[in-house]
Amino acid sequence: GYLGNRGAQALFLALASCPQREDTGDGTTQGAFAVFEELRRLDLAGQGIANEAAFALAELVPRCPKLAHIDLSRNNVSEKAAHRLLQAVEAHPSIMEVKLEGNPVPSWLRVRLNTMLATRRPQV
Repeated sequence: GYLGNRGAQALFLALASCPQREDTGDGTTQGAFAVFEELRRLDLAGQGIANEAAFALAELVPRCPKLAHIDLSRNNVSEKAAHRLLQAVEAHPSIMEVKLEGNPVPSWLRVRLNTMLATRRPQV
């Protein structure tokens, strides 16, 4: 389905403010973040994501420790929100790829993001 900017913003903010885990008493955990702890890929291409939702996503990213790929292509994320996402990605060691094609993001910011991510990829 299609999220849209407001729906995505509300979802990301709600998830970012939830308690991370609940102990069930039997040695297991439950809750929204049991899923996010294993999330490796987030495909939000063409979902109507704009700056407000991108800022909220930046708050959610630290709660996803295994996240390695984020696809935000074909949305409406501009410079200010892309810069905030760059900060979140810089602080998140497992992210290896962020796609921003088709967004009004300046080329210098794309270059900075790609340069930073290139240092994380294994050299072949």
